[in-house]
Amino acid sequence: MADAIAQQIMDAIGIRLAGITVVNGYASNAGNNVFADRVTPLIETELPGIIYRDPDEDEEALTMGYLHLTMKVEIDVMAYGATAPKDVRNVLVADVKKAVRVDLSWGGLALDTRITGRSMQIEHMERLIAGAVIRLEIDYREATL
Repeated sequence: MADAIAQQIMDAIGIRLAGITVVNGYASNAGNNVFADRVTPLIETELPGIIYRDPDEDEEALTMGYLHLTMKVEIDVMAYGATAPKDVRNVLVADVKKAVRVDLSWGGLALDTRITGRSMQIEHMERLIAGAVIRLEIDYREATL
């Protein structure tokens, strides 16, 4: 049995985010540390890093046996060090947005993708850590059962 379209989209997101490396024309190597649905915090050796998840989905019935679904995806990017806030804003968020915009259909799986927002958090504990959450909405269709 083939994976559901939602899982195929999440797999495509993971592959795309893993491609965020300097060699591939990005400003960071955050693609070396990409995790799906991770619930434990990243450790210092995993920074800069990315965690992505799909916590919500909206559904609307269409005619002709299809559902219109909107998958809501959150992509967390994190960095540490003296320049962490600047790195998150200028490098990691920019890299993720660039990666998303490569193909808004995720290889034909989705109808469209929108970047709907970003929020940022900075923490001073033993070291400076900054992170941002980039929110996406991905529209796709699925046949009803």
